[in-house]
Amino acid sequence: MTERTARRLAWTLFGVSSAASAGGFVLLTLVPSRVLARIGDSLWLSGSFVAVLLVFGLVGAILSARLPHNPVGWLFLGLAMIQGVNEVAYGWAHYSLSVSALPGEVWVAWSASWSSIVSPALIGLVFVYFPDGRPLSRRWGWAAVACVALVVPAIAQAALVPAEMAEFPELRNPAGIATLGWLAELPAELCFVGILLIGAGSVVVGSGAPTASSGRS
Repeated sequence: MTERTARRLAWTLFGVSSAASAGGFVLLTLVPSRVLARIGDSLWLSGSFVAVLLVFGLVGAILSARLPHNPVGWLFLGLAMIQGVNEVAYGWAHYSLSVSALPGEVWVAWSASWSSIVSPALIGLVFVYFPDGRPLSRRWGWAAVACVALVVPAIAQAALVPAEMAEFPELRNPAGIATLGWLAELPAELCFVGILLIGAGSVVVGSGAPTASSGRS
């Protein structure tokens, strides 16, 4: 990928993710506050979240445009994109359920119920590849694989368990598979804790390395 192409792609992704986040928030402003309060959400929380996403996206676009071969910037952009799409789906589904029916209500709600779970893996990867785009050493190559592997069970739990969806209790999971009901007992929080520990461990060990060159072998 040429630097010019990388710049265009980075800023395009930033624009799309920002528009998605803003669009989702606009939909939420039309949803009755009691609906959001029922699931512990509010416009203030959602607005703050959108602002954070814009910062993540902007940082990702700047890094990717200037250092296209470093995955850290692209991971930031990926995080902004996934959460931006999730914000649209979240707002779309709640608007459809509480204000006026929109197409694809159930499946949009389904996508909103699990897509944001991808984010912890991306955050973990940012820590693993920070700051120069490489793991601490070849021996730390497992860390990136582990961050991805740990999030898969949590995604499967949210996407495939045949039950009412947590954020949309009016709807039952349309992709639920009866034989995977046991996933409901999975302590998904432990998956996220594992990713956090891997990322934090990478940062702590990396900060203790004598130099960037001597710490990577």
